[in-house]
Amino acid sequence: MKDLRLIAVVWKEEEGYVSMCPELGVPSRGDSPDEALENLGPRDNPFRKLNNPAFAANN
Repeated sequence: MKDLRLIAVVWKEEEGYVSMCPELGVPSRGDSPDEALENLGPRDNPFRKLNNPAFAANN
């Protein structure tokens, strides 16, 4: 099975943070950047592992 590498983008809005996977058009929200990213999917979601210093620091 091949690894699937996708991009996750997180940005601040007036009422929290938004995360998005541009390739799949999957959005999510959270009160912090990490929460918005975590809400993109389950803990083993590949979005959490890609270029995410918060993930590396906590795992």
